[in-house]
Amino acid sequence: MFSKEAKQYWFFDLPVIQQDDLNTVDSFINLVVRKRLHCYQYDGVCLSWCRRVVQDFAEVGWVEQRAEERFAEFVDNVRANNSAGYFIPEDEGIFL
Repeated sequence: MFSKEAKQYWFFDLPVIQQDDLNTVDSFINLVVRKRLHCYQYDGVCLSWCRRVVQDFAEVGWVEQRAEERFAEFVDNVRANNSAGYFIPEDEGIFL
């Protein structure tokens, strides 16, 4: 997950678990709408949106249950070990 607008980004591996209910674009869109992920006011940072997506995907079984925890650890690790000086800001996000 990354923004092409960012000067630097990191790859977070999030393998999808094969699920019968994740076989169409419709199933993805339905989850986005049901969880109101499309009702997010972008403020220049999408970290909270990404965390929420990972959490919701884990909740329905599309990714491993520990995925959101791994994502948070990944962000913390990037923040602690980033020698390039690019800071990943805290973001609470605004869900409408």
